[in-house]
Amino acid sequence: MKKVWPKMELLFMNQVNLKVEINTQVENWIKFANSSLKVAYHNHYGDENHPLLDYAANSCFEAVEKYLKAYLVANKIEIDKRFRFYNLTRLLEHCKIIDSEFHFLDSSCLLLQPFTSAVRYPTNIDFTFDFLRMLYSETQRVCSFIDEKIKNLKL
Repeated sequence: MKKVWPKMELLFMNQVNLKVEINTQVENWIKFANSSLKVAYHNHYGDENHPLLDYAANSCFEAVEKYLKAYLVANKIEIDKRFRFYNLTRLLEHCKIIDSEFHFLDSSCLLLQPFTSAVRYPTNIDFTFDFLRMLYSETQRVCSFIDEKIKNLKL
């Protein structure tokens, strides 16, 4: 039997494959982001005698970065070399083009931005338990916001 619409069938199959690939990429970004959240938690609360507060701050930054990238991938934006940077404000600007409600994250991203290099270079930032507790809480709020946005997309 001859197929009448082979191009349509191929187009449909490509769309299905693309959807599966995007879902997998989004899940991978979220899994990676949640690992950063766990690292932040354990570096902050894990060993009170030797806390790694600077690493906890950096892990908070990384969790938000990865959630922002997951959101972009969920919206069919490929994370290629154009997005191989570590600037939350720039990533957030791309997200705000898609959904203006992301402007609610402006101050959070500005708060987290300095911690991209907190563990790679000497800094004069005074890391305290109270500050990290606030930073971790803010990171959880941001990640939850983005996670809900992703769940509300029809992937």
